[in-house]
Amino acid sequence: QGFSYVISSEIDVQIMLLMLEKTCQSEVARELGVGQGLVRHRFMKYLKFFHKLPNMSTCSAVFDHVANNFSILKDTNRTKWEEPITYSL
Repeated sequence: QGFSYVISSEIDVQIMLLMLEKTCQSEVARELGVGQGLVRHRFMKYLKFFHKLPNMSTCSAVFDHVANNFSILKDTNRTKWEEPITYSL
């Protein structure tokens, strides 16, 4: 993929791509069969690395958004006794 010229390890490429897709460290870890700590460590490592590369500014911005919103795409399970969700437009 496009990251393989910057990231040499295939597992690290997969971590970065799956974090874009899922935004959830635990789901990425489960899918790859690794620990959540490894996913977080590698994601943050390459996020810092991307910031140092001048041609990766757009990529850095996208990964920053994921880092600031971990689990944004993850489904949540709400119990029936919780207050109902109120949507506003």
